[in-house]
Amino acid sequence: MDRIITDFNTLYPAFAAKRVNGADVIIIEHENIGKSNTFQKLTVKNVTGWNFSRNFLENTKSFHSKAQKEVAADLECHDIMTRECDGLFCREEGDDIVFHFFELKSTFEVDNLSKAKNQIVGSYLKMLHLLAPLQHFGSKNITMQGHIIIYEPTPEKLSTFKDLTDHKSRFCLRIHNDKRCHMPADKCSRFWKPLNCPDIFLNLTELPFGTISHQITL
Repeated sequence: MDRIITDFNTLYPAFAAKRVNGADVIIIEHENIGKSNTFQKLTVKNVTGWNFSRNFLENTKSFHSKAQKEVAADLECHDIMTRECDGLFCREEGDDIVFHFFELKSTFEVDNLSKAKNQIVGSYLKMLHLLAPLQHFGSKNITMQGHIIIYEPTPEKLSTFKDLTDHKSRFCLRIHNDKRCHMPADKCSRFWKPLNCPDIFLNLTELPFGTISHQITL
């Protein structure tokens, strides 16, 4: 993994990944700072790996936005390539390099969960795009885990989802019930055509309403 990160930092020095050894990785939802009843900070405990600034993903947005300018139809593939998550790091887990992507949300809504999914998937695809030119890319298997942290739904809110049949609502119910979701590569590639998508793994953590900060260990 060190060779891939060295290549990354050499090619993208302004957005160089930082080594962490048994340290906490803190992810902030900056838009919520100072707002009441919003989730604002996640602390991932005892991480050994490489922490990335989300700024480098933000800087890819302008390219994709310009590439889609004046397009008659807004396709699903267009949406995810202009999204980025709240934070990410990678570490070695067995023989794999695993990228962990995090998105913090405060309201359990269909559009919020769907947006969080797109932010994570878009971040992963853009990360793979940035890694692809590196000489040591492909020397180790790269996988991902996405983490959505959100306030738990009220029973009333949950009951409204059960009456809906669109794919966004079905996704919300499935990940709420299972607290995880595996999206196979072939289905992802069909849905976000013409993007070549790998397997997507998402995890859901639900918090009591009003929680400002939370800690997890992976």
